[in-house]
Amino acid sequence: MITKSGYKHTRSFKGHRDVINCFVYNEEYLYTASNDGRILQWSLQDEGADKPVKQFGRLLEAYYTEKERKWDFTDSGDEEERITLFKTTPGVSFKEANLEKLTAERKKLFPFHSDFAKDHDVVESRKDQKDKHTQGVCCLALNGKYLYSGSFDTTTIKWDTTANDPYVGTFKGHTQAVYSVACLDVWLLTASRDKTVRVWNEATRKQTAILGGGDAETGHSAPIRTMALQDRLLYTGSDDKTIRQWEWRAGAMVR
Repeated sequence: MITKSGYKHTRSFKGHRDVINCFVYNEEYLYTASNDGRILQWSLQDEGADKPVKQFGRLLEAYYTEKERKWDFTDSGDEEERITLFKTTPGVSFKEANLEKLTAERKKLFPFHSDFAKDHDVVESRKDQKDKHTQGVCCLALNGKYLYSGSFDTTTIKWDTTANDPYVGTFKGHTQAVYSVACLDVWLLTASRDKTVRVWNEATRKQTAILGGGDAETGHSAPIRTMALQDRLLYTGSDDKTIRQWEWRAGAMVR
């Protein structure tokens, strides 16, 4: 298909069930991340391939069964998980009885308004599980054979893209969604809605520093959305409308 600009549309990648938040790529593969909880790996060498080569994490699905008054959470290949919510009184619908709680809790599970979240109310995410994200994936970074994914579930996961079992480990420390990840040598940096950047040894998964204290004097006063990493300097962009410069190895803000 030839577009209006004259460029030829050669290929589409279709496989996610929700909003695609980001992607990274190398010469061989494209990696896409979505609110459906998964990262999909696509071959760039085989242009005829219409399915992903590999999946990292598992599909997050939720649907409301009014008869049972429960949300059912399922993962591809997993046994069904059931999470019982609030009881209702006779003659009052589930949604009417719990609308305020449902609305508040939906925002926790779906920070962005996905197609599902527009039409449904969800109370709680699934129990924490080590080898997958329990909410949508919002950022990616690729470092050699390793892929790093940050999520609304507050964690970052390290994946080995060449392994049959790709899960390597989880970085836990942020208190809110991880919006940006960056790698340099043995270091992993993660930026979050909690207004901080955390520095990790990617091999040991140990946190070595926290940049910012949640206010303008020590860093950003609002969620950090993006980062640019150099050998010595780090630049961060935030909802507070500022860019900050850091000597990240020293743990100090420059300006």
